[in-house]
Amino acid sequence: MLRLVKPGININSLLFYEGGFTKPNKNKQYRSQFLIDETRFIYADVILTYPIRDQTRFVNLKYEYHFQDGTVIDKKNLKVELKEGISTVTISFRNGLDKFYRWKHGEYKVVMFLDEKKIAVKSFSIVEPKENFLDKVDMTPIRLFQSSIINLTEKENREYITQFPQLDTGGITCEIDFSYPTLEIDKRVIIEQLIYYSDGEVLAKEEHEKILIEGSNTSKFELNWGSGKKGRWASGKYRMGIFLNGKICGEREFEIINTNVVNFPTLTFNSLRFYNTNIDGVEKKNRIYKREFPRETASFIFWEIQFSMTTISKRRRIDFEFDYLKSDNTVIARGKSSINFERGWDNAWYTDGWGYNDMRKWEKGLYSVRIKIDGKIFGEGDFEIVD
Repeated sequence: MLRLVKPGININSLLFYEGGFTKPNKNKQYRSQFLIDETRFIYADVILTYPIRDQTRFVNLKYEYHFQDGTVIDKKNLKVELKEGISTVTISFRNGLDKFYRWKHGEYKVVMFLDEKKIAVKSFSIVEPKENFLDKVDMTPIRLFQSSIINLTEKENREYITQFPQLDTGGITCEIDFSYPTLEIDKRVIIEQLIYYSDGEVLAKEEHEKILIEGSNTSKFELNWGSGKKGRWASGKYRMGIFLNGKICGEREFEIINTNVVNFPTLTFNSLRFYNTNIDGVEKKNRIYKREFPRETASFIFWEIQFSMTTISKRRRIDFEFDYLKSDNTVIARGKSSINFERGWDNAWYTDGWGYNDMRKWEKGLYSVRIKIDGKIFGEGDFEIVD
């Protein structure tokens, strides 16, 4: 429905076409039906005609987009310049400037106002395509890797795995490649990532919008979910599902394992040495390694473990547990430590310890230290406190 605006001003047409965020599609086509899986924004051209005047004037227009239930999904005020010496002006606008809206099936109306008086109404509809674009989309298997929530791991440092160490895992990112026939126009897709517990209950759901660009035939998605702090995942099996516009495209199972050395390079124990120090420790170059320590000067007896491993391809953390035992296997102290293995390493050492601030508190006798990884003894050695 189009009508006279003001004496001498007419609204000649209100035409619809589709486009992207910043501009209409290259092949601009006016129509009244739009496909739900391909349409992002609907633009409108309004043509006003008026008698030629000898001076410029302004009029106030407003548009509203209505869904069929009457809900106003977008609106905006426009100040239109009617220039001197010409008799027509075209005003263009689109939905989504006020807020983004996801299209639903059904009829919509654009209502135009001049100085708050309704002056034009025209309808368009959102419909299902006869041929579903998604039927022609192929997806590579989902690839998973560890990453932080904020900064994704660089491509060259990614290690694709399906088992993740519980204490060393914060975010888990999925990487997916899609291929499809070369696009003649931009296409809008909604990608959803659902993560399920082993019993099928939904743990998390993430939703993202992506525009597949005209002329493209491939696209990559990277979706991340998890915790900013490591160790928050519960051990167990999970399943990830990827959906495009509500249609399932692929699934992948993964597991959080309660171990610190899952997928870890083979470690070889080389040596365990001991030295006497105070609570602050001592630099490596100043350490004096012994197996016997006089009771008069013994304070903190630290251990230093040396080991080698296959070359590290990605930074990893290993957690130690250590026990100090008397000769009768009574545990007198217990502690935990951790070390980060950096990419390129093939050997490492680490040190920690236990003891007393005051000397002469050690009892004379034989002691041993056991180093455990994942609850299993990895290395051990002994020292003696003597008179």
